[in-house]
Amino acid sequence: MSPVEPDQALEAQLQWQLVVYEFTVRPLSVETDRLPALSGIADLICRRASQTYYFSLLPAQALRGLLWLKPLYLSQKRESKRLLGGYTPSWSFASTTGRISYLPEPQYSRTFRPRVKVHDISRQFSSANPFGLGTGILSIEDHMVPVRTEEPGGPDKEYWPLAADASDSSQVTGGHPRGQSIF
Repeated sequence: MSPVEPDQALEAQLQWQLVVYEFTVRPLSVETDRLPALSGIADLICRRASQTYYFSLLPAQALRGLLWLKPLYLSQKRESKRLLGGYTPSWSFASTTGRISYLPEPQYSRTFRPRVKVHDISRQFSSANPFGLGTGILSIEDHMVPVRTEEPGGPDKEYWPLAADASDSSQVTGGHPRGQSIF
């Protein structure tokens, strides 16, 4: 397969995210049919972008595809739940029910430059359908730094964001040096 042009890969990812956003608001009678229901559209987008499909991820823009979330304002209207394992990897939007949306917001999509590196994506299908159900493994690499937030009158909270800039010490308080293992 020939390399994908960055603009072509981005356009394919943004098209796919719009489809997923509009699709996930609709209830399905069989909750595990999320990927099979979108298989025709996924096939078309992948062929146009000359990419392989990994349970809702397009490799050239895999990091964007991982940045999905459940909008809080919608969670009260329709219960969302994690599906039992074996249908799709936990990093796929199809591993949960209800609406999802992607970050960054569309108006910021073209300036988003992730620093995380995808090493490998593997998959094993439950059927002959390469756009259907199965399991997968995703390997990524990044430098992690601790971040401490303080709420007025509340407890401190510690986070380990994936995309923080470890070279910018102004973003780090009491953190690990760049490249040091934290596990």
